[in-house]
Amino acid sequence: MNVEDAVQKDAYFILKKLCNHGNVILPTTLLDMYCRCVCVEAALEVFRRVSSKDVVLWNVMIGGLAMHDHGRLAVDLFALMKETTTAPNEFTYIAAMFAQTVHIVLVCTKSKMVYT
Repeated sequence: MNVEDAVQKDAYFILKKLCNHGNVILPTTLLDMYCRCVCVEAALEVFRRVSSKDVVLWNVMIGGLAMHDHGRLAVDLFALMKETTTAPNEFTYIAAMFAQTVHIVLVCTKSKMVYT
C-alpha cells in the first residue's frame, strides 16, 4: 500500500465515523490538506461527502480548485453555493474572483497557443 492509498483510507475512516455528526472542522482540515497536496479528486470526494457544509468548507474548496487551475469548476461551485442556504462572505467572493481570473487566463493562454 502506498502513502496516497493509506491517506485516503484514513480520510475515508474520518469521514465515515466523525464527519456525519455535524462536525465540519475535521472535513475542512482534510479538504485543505488535499488541496495543498494537489489531490483535487480526493478533495472533491471529501467535499461531496460532507452533508452540512459551512461557508469555510465552501471557501476552501473554491479556493483550492482555483489554486490548481480548475477555475471553471470553482466558478461552477460558487454558483452552486449561491443556490444553497449558505451565504457567501468576503473570502468567498475573493476566491470566486480568483477562480474567474484563473479560468480567463487559461482560456486566453489556450487560444494563443492555437493561433501561434
